[in-house]
Amino acid sequence: SQLSQYRIDKPNGAGFQWSLTRKSVSWEQRFEALKRFKEEHGHCVVPSGHVDFDSWPSYQRSEYKNWKEGKKSKLTKEKIDKLIEI
Repeated sequence: SQLSQYRIDKPNGAGFQWSLTRKSVSWEQRFEALKRFKEEHGHCVVPSGHVDFDSWPSYQRSEYKNWKEGKKSKLTKEKIDKLIEI
């Protein structure tokens, strides 16, 4: 059976997400969100599972650790410098 237009519009009006796939968020967007978080909270220790970050901060720390140990890392020197700056 199909949903009526009303039954589609009602959840859409409340911001319902129909798809379970996540929207792709760029590294730069996450970084800008981290800068805003720091401005608001005075630190970059984002709680695990935070709605704006999910596991992004812990992944960055893990990749940085790999980079420092000379292991393969997806972080570039430019990204590392940006993270260190804040």
